[in-house]
Amino acid sequence: MKKRYIVMIVILFVSIIVVTLYQTLAIDVNSNNSTSDITDIGYDFDINGNGTKSVTVKNGTTKYFDLRIVNTNDGTIKYGIAYNNSNMSGVTIKGSSSSSNPVTGLIESSDDGIYVGLEITNNSGSDKIVTFMIVTGYENGGDLIVPSGYTLVS
Repeated sequence: MKKRYIVMIVILFVSIIVVTLYQTLAIDVNSNNSTSDITDIGYDFDINGNGTKSVTVKNGTTKYFDLRIVNTNDGTIKYGIAYNNSNMSGVTIKGSSSSSNPVTGLIESSDDGIYVGLEITNNSGSDKIVTFMIVTGYENGGDLIVPSGYTLVS
């Protein structure tokens, strides 16, 4: 009889924990703004490479995310975030006001890197795929040379 009460108490305790955790972790991403598609995406860019990352932004939505930029070189370099500029009418791309790092600046060599927040608003009438890349140059004369077809985020 004692074991039965102990098992019932354990089951009740576990049930309360599961319900509490579910309510804590279940988040409705559209509760703050019914027209926004808010997503945090951790994109890592190795600035030694020429990689790009793409994100799809649905028509009539705003997407927020953080880009992680890592400098694997030995010295401080300039960086900028560029996006493909073909067929981007009606799309606004800018640095997020909540970001502690600018969309263009200097980055020192580190393992951790920095995070830059971006905000993309799509009012174009159709879904858009935006492709990002990191443009780099060395400090003191290392101008950022933006590839053809790309524009620096301002």
